[in-house]
Amino acid sequence: SAWAKANKELLDDWDFQWAEMHPELQFFLAIAQCEGSRQQVKNYAPADSEAGLMKVIDTDLEQVPAGAREWMKTLQIKAWASLLRWELEMGNAASWDRGLSLFQDFQERIAGDRSLGLATPDGDRAAAVGQVYLLAGRLNLAKGNTAAAQQLWAQIKGAKNPMAEVA
Repeated sequence: SAWAKANKELLDDWDFQWAEMHPELQFFLAIAQCEGSRQQVKNYAPADSEAGLMKVIDTDLEQVPAGAREWMKTLQIKAWASLLRWELEMGNAASWDRGLSLFQDFQERIAGDRSLGLATPDGDRAAAVGQVYLLAGRLNLAKGNTAAAQQLWAQIKGAKNPMAEVA
């Protein structure tokens, strides 16, 4: 938390100056924001944490150079995983409910696109999708819904996802 306190102004400056043009920087700044918020460091707000990751998730792929779009899709899935991880780590029922709601949103957004599914041949992307499902399972487990958690983990194993060994 000392690092978060000491660097808040710098992080906000980077966010303002550069993040809109550099999605990966936006992603890492959002993760730092999430950690500051989770540790309840002054001037780090939970709403800003979610908003930072949602900026990455909601990036319009048409605005991304064609050669970077597949990479950006993977970064967006990693942002989903980070968002669910943060909701889990917030450690309260409201954040777990929010995390499960976000997982529903994730599923709706990727529905029908096999390149964004658990069995995608892109190994890095498949691992990121597997992390999203693992975290959704952990959110269900935190809520006491063991059956739903096991069902999600079974989907990871059934897809032979790179995360199957830890599901």
